[in-house]
Amino acid sequence: MSNIRLTYRFLFQLAFAGLACAPAIAEAGQIYSPEQIAGLSIADLKIGMSAVDAEHIVSGAGYEGSFAATIEEKTAAQWIKFDRALFLFRFIDASGTARLWRIRFGQKFDVPQSIDVLKKKVIERYGEPSEIDGTNGDLVYHTPFKLDHGITRTCYASGSPTCWDTAMLGTKYRQPTEMEAAYVAEIESPEMRVSITPTTMYLDLRSFGLASESERRRNLSAATAIEKKRVENAKQLDLGF
Repeated sequence: MSNIRLTYRFLFQLAFAGLACAPAIAEAGQIYSPEQIAGLSIADLKIGMSAVDAEHIVSGAGYEGSFAATIEEKTAAQWIKFDRALFLFRFIDASGTARLWRIRFGQKFDVPQSIDVLKKKVIERYGEPSEIDGTNGDLVYHTPFKLDHGITRTCYASGSPTCWDTAMLGTKYRQPTEMEAAYVAEIESPEMRVSITPTTMYLDLRSFGLASESERRRNLSAATAIEKKRVENAKQLDLGF
């Protein structure tokens, strides 16, 4: 299995770390373009923002924390302010600039809150969600989906061609690889999920595409370096015949 595919799987699992997740989804309202999702902000932070600008914003807002010297897409920097926390994930773009690909916000409440009132406040801020999780009530903002993510997520995790063949029944995809590629394209699109309980609220805004593109560049760079070394080795090799 390729490093890129493993990265996709890890990022997909990471997307729901700390947030309840279930395949039962009910249609609720608005479908957004990638640009609209990427334009959403949490605590004045946006995905794609430079890490330098992000650090300036969170420090100015009274959060305490710092970025590690080494950038790792799968590890977040944690910033704390009283009853709330920000978890910022960085990637390196094509120009070498560190930017945010994921922003997670968490807040704890001293006294129980009305979930309905808090959801209303979220909708007033961000608009109608694309979907409402049918099990835990999370508000989900995303781009259009062509696939049933409950089925395709299971197939992608299993990596079984038979699973993909079964899932493709009634779809336009002729090969399992076509459906898998479509699924990867969808999960790489920007998305925001809001999870609310009487005592906590979590917002998770992310774009797998930014992180995975950074990973692809890193893998390509590593592969290029390995091949360059092999070429030099071959040039210097004294053949024994």
